[in-house]
Amino acid sequence: GETISSDMLANAFRMINQLISSWSGERLINPNQMHTNYTPVAGTSSYTFGVGATFATSAVPVQVTAWTQNSGNFSTGGKVISFDEFRAKTLNPTAKRSVLAEMVGADNATPLITVEVFPAPDTSPGTMRLDFFTPIVPFAATGDTITLATEYQNALHFALAVALAPQYARLGGITPE
Repeated sequence: GETISSDMLANAFRMINQLISSWSGERLINPNQMHTNYTPVAGTSSYTFGVGATFATSAVPVQVTAWTQNSGNFSTGGKVISFDEFRAKTLNPTAKRSVLAEMVGADNATPLITVEVFPAPDTSPGTMRLDFFTPIVPFAATGDTITLATEYQNALHFALAVALAPQYARLGGITPE
């Protein structure tokens, strides 16, 4: 119920966007899950994934979590594994190719993720769907509304209160209110 100055509002606005960005960068807050279909290229086992990449997205991906691939009546899929696991399992001395992938690995780098499939796609590889998380987009204006799970709302409220408390402290420190 308090009235706050425009300077205080601007400071709080800047801090909440910094919190959202830092949590997204640490993969602590990523409620935006997306799914997009791509067409692998025969003979190509490595792709970039993100805005302007080989497998292009509209938002910067933070983590690729799962994959499915369909070709005709056949499909396969699974969890996307780390490059360490992927490299340990993908020795390919015979240059094996397949219409459908057996495994997919990702490095989850920023801003472009490298995604590799094994074995390399053969002709007519069909469609590969990647499931991935994107960060919450920071607020553009103080009146913006975004929908978050209650747990995220509570965490943001608490973290913002703690971040602002040193600048606007009251006698006795942070109160439960």
